[in-house]
Amino acid sequence: MHRFLDLFDGHNTGLELHKLVSETITFSSAQARSALPLPGQRSDVSPRLQHATVCGGLKVLHIIPSVGPLRGGPSAVVRTIAEGLVNRGLSVDIATTDDNGAEQLAVPLARPVVENGVTYWYFRRQIRFYTFSCPLWQWLAAHIGDYDLVHIHGLFSFATTAGAFWATRRGIPYLVRPLGALNTWGIRNRRPFLKRLSLRWIERRILANAAAVHFTSERERGEAELTVPSIRSVVIPNPVATLTVDQKLGTEALLSNYPELAGKRIVLFLSRVDPIKGLDLLLNGFGRIHATHPDAALLVAGNGDEGFAARLHEQAHQLGIHRDVIWAGFLEGEEKRAAFAAADVFVLPSYSENFGVAAVEAMASGLPVIVSDQVGIHREVAEAKAGLIVRCDANEVSDAVVRMLSDGEARGQMSRNAVLLAEKFSPEVVSEKLIEVYQRLGRKSAAVDSNSQPILSAIILTYNEEQNLPACLSSLKFLGCPIFVVDSGSTDRTLEIAAQFGAMLLEHPFTTHTQQWDWALKNVPLESEWVMALDADQAITSELAMELRTQLGASRFDGLYVKRRQVFRGRWIKHGGYYPKYLLKLFRRDKVYLHGGDSVDHHFYVRGSCGKLRNDLIEANHKEDSISFWIEKHNRYATLMAAEEQRQRGGGYESPITPSLFESPDQRVIWLKRVWSRLPLFVRPSLYFIYRYFLRAGFLDGKEGFIFHFLQAYWYRLLVDINLDEIRKVPGDKPAQE
Repeated sequence: MHRFLDLFDGHNTGLELHKLVSETITFSSAQARSALPLPGQRSDVSPRLQHATVCGGLKVLHIIPSVGPLRGGPSAVVRTIAEGLVNRGLSVDIATTDDNGAEQLAVPLARPVVENGVTYWYFRRQIRFYTFSCPLWQWLAAHIGDYDLVHIHGLFSFATTAGAFWATRRGIPYLVRPLGALNTWGIRNRRPFLKRLSLRWIERRILANAAAVHFTSERERGEAELTVPSIRSVVIPNPVATLTVDQKLGTEALLSNYPELAGKRIVLFLSRVDPIKGLDLLLNGFGRIHATHPDAALLVAGNGDEGFAARLHEQAHQLGIHRDVIWAGFLEGEEKRAAFAAADVFVLPSYSENFGVAAVEAMASGLPVIVSDQVGIHREVAEAKAGLIVRCDANEVSDAVVRMLSDGEARGQMSRNAVLLAEKFSPEVVSEKLIEVYQRLGRKSAAVDSNSQPILSAIILTYNEEQNLPACLSSLKFLGCPIFVVDSGSTDRTLEIAAQFGAMLLEHPFTTHTQQWDWALKNVPLESEWVMALDADQAITSELAMELRTQLGASRFDGLYVKRRQVFRGRWIKHGGYYPKYLLKLFRRDKVYLHGGDSVDHHFYVRGSCGKLRNDLIEANHKEDSISFWIEKHNRYATLMAAEEQRQRGGGYESPITPSLFESPDQRVIWLKRVWSRLPLFVRPSLYFIYRYFLRAGFLDGKEGFIFHFLQAYWYRLLVDINLDEIRKVPGDKPAQE
């Protein structure tokens, strides 16, 4: 189980790491429009091929537990989404099961089935609970790497977990559309204990690793953030295909099936028969409706749990309205169109509804709607004056129906407004918005923007780094960004290796790290907005590379901290307080500055806000595998550090940022250095070793951990103290400026 979870989460610090990186991603359609002909121009390229060019040949995989019609709106919506994208030139596959509620679909399994240009892959549902499918898991493991982007629909489902697991494992960015699963009502009322447990151990990690979470309304996003705060998100509505409705023919067709509706004013409820849909409210209020309008009839179109449906039938009998309630069951196709054509008003009084597909279908058919304020699109309905909004209260529902049935003029205006509002949810409009998201997040988006300008460049400082540089440069290949190597006179194969990887070479004599970085940032011919600053012994993980590819372009921060994974003699020093260690490694080039007082460790500072990335940078200096190299290097560093500390004590050092234990990682480091400088010399190394090796469990890193912490304490920091002691014994002597 732990190994399974670790693949979703490369860190051990929980949601704290994500607190600062919540972003609302907004998009413009100008990029897509720029590739199309101007008004009046002719084009010999079909619209589908034009969009294929704009999308860069993106291949998208949608994963959903079921596309069975009995599963309701989500199954229909994913088909509409996929067909809309195919019509825009994308290559779209759907991986799903043969689930159809209590039934199973009669479809070919484990082979491609093409419907309306979309390729479906169906796999056997083996257990109904969690929609478990081992064949789906195996297929995703083998094929998910063939796609540029994965769009997952649903949570608390095996298909979701499998899709997120293998997308993360294969380095494929993915979106998650929760389908309202994070809404408060669902969390509290549907298996609350199991959901909270699953949310803590599985869903939080799925959402945290997603390139973005796809909400379909602002209301859905707002509720979700109460449960899982600070997640990257985008709001794009569900697409709803326009229904062609002939009112006269549709009404005749419905009356032929339900002659008892002749001469009636029809109140339509069309949705799943489920406790969340609020049908009990409509039944409780229907007696008042009937008292005002004796010719009113309630048409219930939908199916659901048989036990719950039986309780609703009993409720109708007890209320004495059973003769005026028609239970039509599940309707689709022409029967569904007929219901919309014959109805006078549509009602959806849901307790929780992330979007409201049926309501949009009703509006597209020209029906005014009455929806609860818990339906995701209720604000849009109110603003467009396409219907009435009510609380989840039987009296309010009945009053709204009475009002609408009584005022034909107002109902007619709402009907016209409803048609106009529904156009905003057309597959054409929604597909354009999704394509913009896919372009930004997909694997082929890489490190360039719409104008082919690099978003990110990497700068690496080198001096005789033939042992470390190949790993560093190899780790950057997935980013596809420009790489600049600033060398200070290497005599080994460093320059040859850099050239082999296509890096641009610059040379500059070395004085201090700070001065070298300052020169590099001023003289490297950067075109990108963002810069990644690396030492040659540092390499980014594939998870960090994917995180940068999918999220850097939309970041609202000016600098980004990365977690360093320190490796010593081949072993990750995971304990002793060495992980996670945050380093500011990415920044906007017009926001960064350095401080000349740093003689040993260089630090980047930014004018603006900083966030933290989730994934790791590996620091493994193979030259330090030789103990003589390590000793020589730290002898030199100890001399410089002693001089720097003496300057700080003498007031010759002004911190570039305010020291603070509880602010940014760099502010915390400066604060701790000030505390350290007040501790007695020669006692400090022992305190350091006790803290690192015993109190912070450095002993768990074995032999390498002991050597590492012992050398850090009783060699490096002891040498610093010896040098400081010598400096302070010389009367009036001040250390030379480095």
